[in-house]
Amino acid sequence: MPQIQQNNDETQSSVIPHTLGPSSKRNVRGRYRGKEVNKLTKNGEKIEIDLAKGMKRVVGAKARMVANECGNVLRSTVSLRDCITWNQVTAKYGEVMMRKMKDMFKPREDRDEVIFHGYCVMAMQKALRTWKSNLHEEYKAYATDELRLENQPDSISLEDWRWLLEYFATPQFKAQSERNKINRSKQTTKHCCGPKSFAEVEEATRDLITGELAPPDIVWEMQHARTKQGVLVWSDPQSQEIHGRIQQLVNEQAEVPVEEPRMSRDEILASILGERSRYVRGKGYGAMPAKRKLNQTEVDSRVSSAIEIASAEMRAEREAKREDDRVQMRTEIRAEREAEREEDQVQMRAEIRVEMKQEIDRTIKAQLGVLMASLQQVLFH
Repeated sequence: MPQIQQNNDETQSSVIPHTLGPSSKRNVRGRYRGKEVNKLTKNGEKIEIDLAKGMKRVVGAKARMVANECGNVLRSTVSLRDCITWNQVTAKYGEVMMRKMKDMFKPREDRDEVIFHGYCVMAMQKALRTWKSNLHEEYKAYATDELRLENQPDSISLEDWRWLLEYFATPQFKAQSERNKINRSKQTTKHCCGPKSFAEVEEATRDLITGELAPPDIVWEMQHARTKQGVLVWSDPQSQEIHGRIQQLVNEQAEVPVEEPRMSRDEILASILGERSRYVRGKGYGAMPAKRKLNQTEVDSRVSSAIEIASAEMRAEREAKREDDRVQMRTEIRAEREAEREEDQVQMRAEIRVEMKQEIDRTIKAQLGVLMASLQQVLFH
């Protein structure tokens, strides 16, 4: 996940917020404007928030407020004419956006400041994608730029909207949009949490007395199914199939004796959904894999496996070296034999030339003898 970069140039970091009027559309929820946040922080107070354990997610009663405010700070600070990508946004506006968020919110635990920073980075990056996607939908809703200008969205300034009209028409953006559309079509599971994050849904299952979370299969069901007229309806067949596998594994782990190690929640999800580097699949954005302490049996097993792998690699290396030596030896032998054959052929050709020369000399001498005898007979007769 990209980190928000600092920028000491205050003139570049500051921007006049967009102050356009409310949306003209009826029966549509208007743009979030942070009125409640302004009310709670008007005297300089900071709003205390809770962070989920083991992930960069805000949970509790203020979770939606923080997420909405991340988007509000982004939209009221960033000019898309200058920064269309996340890296450009963080380079120019990162410091001022983080300062705004930390002036309004504070984690209950001071040590969670770094996690809160990471959450803001993640939430604003997602908000940027959503903002651009919504603006593109507004763009596609009208056939001409004239109509688009007449129906300017209230989340963006007129100058930025004019620039976006040209940007959305470029071949580069159209190609990227088509790729994104294809990638979205490959998604096999769909959640039904609405604006709530997976972390919020999971945190809502925590028992107030024991502090324990509901089992992963129950959390997965809450995230991917709804009860309609007394019947459980899944968002898609793949989610239902995954739930069955998670439930089976949860039941198997429940039968493991207490003295033996059991799989953690994240390990159960990873075994069903697969693993990604620094990312727990099935828990949404911000989930960080927890490091589990290994018992002695697992340590011995891993050490033994590592030794076996190293031994196999050494054997393979030695065998490869021996094979290289054999190949080199065969090559040298063939080269020597070729050289010997070539030398024999050279010597044979030389001997043949000598024999041919001798034969020619004998033939010439014989012919000269016959010729001389014939001349003598002619002269004396």
